[in-house]
Order: sequence, then C-alpha cells, then structure tokens
Amino acid sequence: MDRILETTSWICSRTLFDLTNNTIVQGLPEKHSTQLITLFVFFFHEIDVSILNNAANIPSSIANISEYRHKTIRDEATTDYLKSVAKCQKLDNDSVQQLRYEIGDIVGLEIDRVDRTNTSPKTLPCKVISIHTLQNDCVMYKLCTLKGVLSVLYGVQDLLDLRNNDFADLRSVDPTIPFTQACK
Repeated sequence: MDRILETTSWICSRTLFDLTNNTIVQGLPEKHSTQLITLFVFFFHEIDVSILNNAANIPSSIANISEYRHKTIRDEATTDYLKSVAKCQKLDNDSVQQLRYEIGDIVGLEIDRVDRTNTSPKTLPCKVISIHTLQNDCVMYKLCTLKGVLSVLYGVQDLLDLRNNDFADLRSVDPTIPFTQACK
C-alpha cells in the first residue's frame, strides 16, 4: 500500500485527496488519472482518507522529500563530525599535558626547511633553562643552545623530546655565567 501511495504522490502535481470532503481531486495528469483513481478506489475504499492525507504520509513534492532526507543526513554528519573533532581534541590535549619538561631536560626544535641548507641538521638540540606559566595555564619554555640563549619562549607543542639522547656537551652548558666572565 505504501508503495502505491508513494508512486501516486510522485506522479501527481497535487495531493490526491481533498480534505474538505474526502474525495479524489480532479487535478491528476490525464494519462494516469483513470488508472490511479481505479487503483485507489479498489485498495482504499474502506480506509479513512483523513488518516492517509497528512504531511507525514503524503509528501507534497519530490523536492520536499529529498530536502528532508538530505537534512537528516547532514544533521547526522554534523553530529558525527563534531564528536570526532571533540575526541581528537581531547586526545591532543591529553598528550600535550603528559609532556612536561623540567629544567635541564634536552629538547629539540625542528628547523624549517626554509631556514636550513641541505647539509644542516633538521633539529636544533636545546636545553630547558626556565619554565614560565602564562595566564591561561599554558606552559612556555626558555631554551639555550651551545651558542647562547634563545630569545623566544616555546610551547610544549613546538618541542621534540630528546631526553633519551646523549648530548653531553649541551648538558654541561651552564646558561648562567658570572659577571666577571661576561666582562672578559
């Protein structure tokens, strides 16, 4: 029954039933009107027409059907996408919070391809010399290299973990020097 109802509502330009007196509307295409009326009289003469004639059972047009279907699919896709984004964000936040460096740890800074030549290394090993906590609980690190102290603070997301590597010369660097040594 539903299939016949769907088929007829797709063919007709108007709804098949008139709500005022529960009769079949005379606006059907001529080539289908006789066949459809015969089918409806045969199958539905015992059924209450007002039950069948509502927006849920008889869509007014193909555009409304496809718009409704696409809207539900879009809503589901949006919900799934937002769940996925929230999950990835939580995983990223958890991994960032787990990475905490202490003063004296060896970390690396990735050198951008533009700033290096083909023979220079891809990472710059550094030593954490101080830790700064900003207003939004973001932890920033002051770093030094063999050549000196870097002027920029770096976040944990910018650093590579090199604590397991042995950089003896970098570990022995003391970023604080006495005034007399600085005067030389």
